[in-house]
Amino acid sequence: MRTTAKTSKIKRYMTVVNDTRTADKRTDLLETLLASKSKADKHAKEVVALAEKYNFTGVEIDYEQIRDNLSLWKKFLVFEKALYARTKKAGLDLRIVLEPPTPVSKISFPKGPEYVVMCYNLYGYGTNPGSKADYKFLKKTVKDFSSLGKISYALSNGGFDFNGDEVTSVTGPEALKIKKKYKAKAVRDKKSGALYLKYGSHTVWYADQTTLQLWAKTLDKASGKKVGISIWRME
Repeated sequence: MRTTAKTSKIKRYMTVVNDTRTADKRTDLLETLLASKSKADKHAKEVVALAEKYNFTGVEIDYEQIRDNLSLWKKFLVFEKALYARTKKAGLDLRIVLEPPTPVSKISFPKGPEYVVMCYNLYGYGTNPGSKADYKFLKKTVKDFSSLGKISYALSNGGFDFNGDEVTSVTGPEALKIKKKYKAKAVRDKKSGALYLKYGSHTVWYADQTTLQLWAKTLDKASGKKVGISIWRME
């Protein structure tokens, strides 16, 4: 991507997540990496070095499940400030991905980085059947995160197949295959713009292109301006 004429001009972010080979969203990993100011700066230095080594144009930090752990957020902010100083010096963009439950009112996030708020998984694993987002959820998210400076939103296509306590992730094409196989009728939900269909004891909720457009318009209207949108995930 960095050597062809077209893709060399596209922004390329290196996403860093707190997953390991054995478990996802490890907050204990973050506690170790960010245990002190010196360790946080060391981690920031390593991230920037890796991004420069592989010729990325930006860094995206996607550390999840911190939730209401204000002590860990305090350590994260030390890391973020160190990382922003280093990315700025290196000429790299910085994006910070935030989950909807982030207690923004209790945290003073620094200005400068772009903040990307996840607007999905309202329903999914461990919940009743429903869409990944709905209009009420999107409007509330905009309101909750309005204090941040440079902000954009992440939407998700695809959805979930709900069958009692069993929940399976499905892509858009997979949902269409299910629809065709079981000759099911897909209905567009008025509260979310998402589609849902039923077959046997299963209920499938998913977002298509129209759903994403409706969600984007809802975010624009709630924000009072056209906002940046990231899509998770492309199919």
